[in-house]
Amino acid sequence: MAGYLLIAVACLAMEVAGRLSRRFPAMGDAVAIFSRFRFGRPLMLAAWLWAGWHFFVRANWV
Repeated sequence: MAGYLLIAVACLAMEVAGRLSRRFPAMGDAVAIFSRFRFGRPLMLAAWLWAGWHFFVRANWV
């Protein structure tokens, strides 16, 4: 659980840094850049499926 929290905090920090400075891309900009590559969209789909499986299907707290 701590790993997921660390990833969420890193994403939030990236978003804040992207909004405050032009030096870092915001999350939407990073996703747009990543999806330009041939492997980007399938990799994002795989990440989305993995996150959905771990957060919703295997949820023990429900």
